[in-house]
Amino acid sequence: SRYRKTDPPRRLDPGVEVRLDYLVNPIIAKAQPNVLFGPGSTGKSYLSLFLGMLIESGQQFHGLPIERANVMYLDWERDFTLNSQRANLLSKDNSMEGLKMPFYRRCALPLYEDISNIARLVLEHDIQFLILDSIGKACDGDINDAQVALRYANALRLLPESVTTLSIGHVNKGDMEKTGNGHVVGSVFFENNASHVWQMKSNKEEGDVEFDVALFNTKTNIGKTERPIGFHLAFAKDRTLVIPAQANMLVEGAKSQTKAMLD
Repeated sequence: SRYRKTDPPRRLDPGVEVRLDYLVNPIIAKAQPNVLFGPGSTGKSYLSLFLGMLIESGQQFHGLPIERANVMYLDWERDFTLNSQRANLLSKDNSMEGLKMPFYRRCALPLYEDISNIARLVLEHDIQFLILDSIGKACDGDINDAQVALRYANALRLLPESVTTLSIGHVNKGDMEKTGNGHVVGSVFFENNASHVWQMKSNKEEGDVEFDVALFNTKTNIGKTERPIGFHLAFAKDRTLVIPAQANMLVEGAKSQTKAMLD
């Protein structure tokens, strides 16, 4: 059957503490559906893979607390060879020795149709963190259709309650042009059904091999909205660097500093 057994009823417990834990504090809320969205070709997949490698290794990153967990990258966009190459280049950073590789699965069926197989793999390999790349490709119809977005969200709810997910999405360009701030392209339910949502912005220009990205916490269901977080991404032939940066993306000397690290 596609569906796991329904949870048994439980009486509500007024003594239960409501708290928000993290796999990557404060970016990835633990045991919650997370969303990262932004323009194409700005490093969303690279950064998500890098975070997955940090979680798989349980390795802190420049002060960001990391909780170790088994990770699987579900990929509707690319293939095993390309992502293996990306992971290899990310692991070459001398300051991040011993990064472990997550599980990888190339996907073709819509999430809603494939969730029983994915849930079986989650149990078989004790997966606690799933990266889904990307929302649009993983859907079974028009992403502007509320029912399509709800099927996506309901499929995630068929996973064990302890599993954390990060869904990668694109930004609605119309919103960006009007206000400078965006939403996940498609139905509002992609954001409404997530507990923790981050928008990625970038100063990347055409031809850049290094650039800054900033993450803005546009939604959280528990606790306060987090402050923006910045990263600098630099791509060389022999390695890919991810280093902290100011979220305002106006870091004087950041590119020249990174170039020295790459040379």
